Amino acid sequence: MTSSNIFVHKYGGTSVGTTERIGWVAERAAKLFKYFPRQVVVLSAMSGETNRLLSLVDQVYPDAPAYAKDFVVASGEQVSCGLFAAAAAKLGIKARPLLAHQIGMRTDARHGSAKIQSIRTGVFEDLWAEGIIPVVAGFQGQTADNQITTLGRGGSDTTAVAIAAALKAGRCEINTDVDGVFSADPRLVENASRIPLMDYEGCLELAALGGKVLHTRCVELAAKYGVRVHVRDSFKNRGKPLNIQNLEREGTWIMAMNEAEQIEAPVVSAVTSTKDVVKFSISGSELDFATVDSVFTLLGDQGINLDIIVHNTETKTIGGQVGGWLGFSLDAADKKQAEKTVVDFAKQRGFEATMEEGFAKISVVGLGMRSASGVAAKTFSILSKASIPVQMISTSEIKISCLVPMADHDRGVKALHTAYFDSVSS
Repeated sequence: MTSSNIFVHKYGGTSVGTTERIGWVAERAAKLFKYFPRQVVVLSAMSGETNRLLSLVDQVYPDAPAYAKDFVVASGEQVSCGLFAAAAAKLGIKARPLLAHQIGMRTDARHGSAKIQSIRTGVFEDLWAEGIIPVVAGFQGQTADNQITTLGRGGSDTTAVAIAAALKAGRCEINTDVDGVFSADPRLVENASRIPLMDYEGCLELAALGGKVLHTRCVELAAKYGVRVHVRDSFKNRGKPLNIQNLEREGTWIMAMNEAEQIEAPVVSAVTSTKDVVKFSISGSELDFATVDSVFTLLGDQGINLDIIVHNTETKTIGGQVGGWLGFSLDAADKKQAEKTVVDFAKQRGFEATMEEGFAKISVVGLGMRSASGVAAKTFSILSKASIPVQMISTSEIKISCLVPMADHDRGVKALHTAYFDSVSS
């Protein structure tokens, strides 16, 4: 059972990017205190700080061990929380900055992408009893042997949702630099529209396919524990009196939608994309499912996530022999490590392997696809009319993804958004 009087709100790097903005966040927490004295603030590092800290590590030793990097970069959130506590004190509000070990946020030992295992909630209750706002450093955790870990991309969001789940809070507010989730990147598509309500499943697909507002692990946690997530603009209505009713209507709510709401959901709710994608191909005789399993296991053991996958067990190789072909895509950030693994594997097995760069993945997502036909045909027709070649395709009940040349990324996103959304609004 959730508690509607517990309020967890998180602020990203741009939201705490300056001392002035940290002061604004403290002012908002003070206003919320009237309605939610049992609140928790979760903060990211100031904008650009994590990259600055990583660059310091690289200057010392680019191949520094992951535990050393975690120890350094985890300090960014500590600074934000300390500054917030100072800003709160200036307003006459008591706030206690807390690091991961102080709330018992235990994780596994996978440095750089650790997973949360448990949180000790007693410290929050103790502070609330004294009228103190807990201010938690996001992005970090602690192993069983007291080593500092970090949670990876979107780690502060994950921290906030995990705390909300542990406290059985009624909501978890994610404050960022955009007012919710949009039908496309508003920086690329001028008429992109805000999506007021999203189902966990649709949001999870959107996050996995390149939507930059929330990370997949954050959404997975929210769905697992039924945490209602509210994504909003950090400084919307800044300087105005807090209106709880208006607050409910801002941004995007992500929650479990009922059957009727799912049926009424648009066929396509968003067009999203990922740039800097690389494509790998492996071909040769005897490239069967067991072989595919072997190469994927090797990549998985290194923490490399694969994306679009195509496997054909009967195709002709360059030499005319009948063999198999395997193609898959992954993020360019993993290309160096993946290339070595794939090339070494191919040499050992007598296969041919290639890596091609310069791709992007464009996807359409929508719960309404379940009950609508012809979405795939329409999507491919739109890209074809725009003379955009599709290299690989991946589908599910609620999404269609296409691998296209990077040079065609912007045109592809705009063409799909125009076709699916302009006709609705006109």
